[in-house]
Amino acid sequence: MRGGIESETESSFNHPMIGIDKLTSADVGKWIVYSILPPCRDRGRLKSWTKQFVYVVFRCGGNWADYTDYTAAPTLPEYLDFLSPTVSEKLALYGCTAALSGREHLTLLVGKEEIALAFIRHFGSIKALSRASLYQLRQFLPAVKPRR
Repeated sequence: MRGGIESETESSFNHPMIGIDKLTSADVGKWIVYSILPPCRDRGRLKSWTKQFVYVVFRCGGNWADYTDYTAAPTLPEYLDFLSPTVSEKLALYGCTAALSGREHLTLLVGKEEIALAFIRHFGSIKALSRASLYQLRQFLPAVKPRR
């Protein structure tokens, strides 16, 4: 569960792993997530690697465009995995919505990915959702209690 506490123990948690032998120059700059045990997660950007460590910049004062100017931490690859960029990160990276999928556009409209996915599951597709009537969409609105 992203952003929340998971009830997994160390023995049941499957560590993600980046294979150092599979890294290429195209991986430099990609977002990485570091996880020892849930919910302990930290995000950073891959700067370089050796035969033993992956060097990741975790802190740069929000100046991610110049992350290469900051010190990278040597990190064991068994605690790392590539992170799929969020909608916000894609917007920051590409500067426009052209790089977003239909689901990501819907997430921007409704505010939460869970709600966007519920719409898609219920209607079957974004195209079918675009044809939905207000009556069909009403069930997704929060119930409002009448004031007295």
